[in-house]
Amino acid sequence: MDVIDFMKRNNKESKHTDLIRESSFTQCPTKSGGKTQSTTNHISASNKDIYHSPSLLKVILIALDPYCVNLSSDQSISLEKEAMRVASSVDAFPKSIFHKSMSAKKIQTAFQESLRNRNHLSFLYYLNEYYKRSFILIVGDRYWRTLWKKNEYPEETIRFMNGSWTLQDIDISDKKEVSMLDLDDLPLIQDIKGIPYQTSYKAIGNYKIESLKDLCSDKNISLVIKDTSKKKRKEQLYHELLLEELSQSPSQQ
Repeated sequence: MDVIDFMKRNNKESKHTDLIRESSFTQCPTKSGGKTQSTTNHISASNKDIYHSPSLLKVILIALDPYCVNLSSDQSISLEKEAMRVASSVDAFPKSIFHKSMSAKKIQTAFQESLRNRNHLSFLYYLNEYYKRSFILIVGDRYWRTLWKKNEYPEETIRFMNGSWTLQDIDISDKKEVSMLDLDDLPLIQDIKGIPYQTSYKAIGNYKIESLKDLCSDKNISLVIKDTSKKKRKEQLYHELLLEELSQSPSQQ
């Protein structure tokens, strides 16, 4: 895959330069020996020679960031430098996007830890918006969509197997989707609880369950779980309301 193909693949529907400095997606990749090299060669159409690493952050950077075109996981110093460049751009995001729990300090700490194979959930939420991607994490026969809101971000499927992550095209039609509220079997450090985006709702502690039921009924949100017919818990009702609001506003930028 040449550089033009790389840029086409990684700029599809991408608008993250609206939020960060222009050079983040316009600077040409570096060259080696007079020939441009692209690490996206690790991810060919036939999924041969796929790049894999226990660091989910490294896998995403090498696949999607043009500054990392010539880098490999062995070039730890360069990768750390580029990772912190990406993390530092959180200050350029409008404050209205993320919940206050997604602080700049938390995200930058998550980047540092994830470079050392301690993969945090918060940096994935951040990279959803930075690269305008919907990351789908696959473990066994199940998958999780890390993007809470509904929009038209291109999807990137990432598989966890034998202690390593790989970004590759994977058919998920025969797999079971799991809610992002159920993360027990996902090998990530859960440094963020619940939905990472700002909404018009107050914290859950401000509502009684009866109030949440009334709000859900007003928005035609079912009060029972479809598969089991069990009543939804307070937390489930609350998150349903948040998701309903986010689905009505595909883009928050």
